[in-house]
Amino acid sequence: MLIRWVVMVAAVIVAGWATSALGFKFSVDVSSTRAVLELFVGVAVLAFVNATLGNILKFLTLPLSCLTLGLFAFVINAAMLFLVGQWSIGFTIGDFWSALVGAILISIANSILSNLLGIKDDDSDSDD
Repeated sequence: MLIRWVVMVAAVIVAGWATSALGFKFSVDVSSTRAVLELFVGVAVLAFVNATLGNILKFLTLPLSCLTLGLFAFVINAAMLFLVGQWSIGFTIGDFWSALVGAILISIANSILSNLLGIKDDDSDSDD
């Protein structure tokens, strides 16, 4: 669980840098130890909000997700990222489009880093 948390922090840092480079308003502060610790707290808050409010919203918008073949999940993830980003706990997000691009890049970076480190999903059925 700790490794997944660190991977998620790294994914947020990568997504923040990439979205800023693309001209979006997503900034991540890693200028000091205190800022990095704040980022860890912010990612923990993001994980909690995704696990609670995000799952409720995904359930309520299930018909819309079916119509969009699951792509609406990115919109919900972006909304959760935007919500937590407004609290400025380690990262800030200026607008919803920045959150949408950031959510997509966080998903991609998280997948790549998890695969590189050999981290499997918690709900996998394999006994490896």
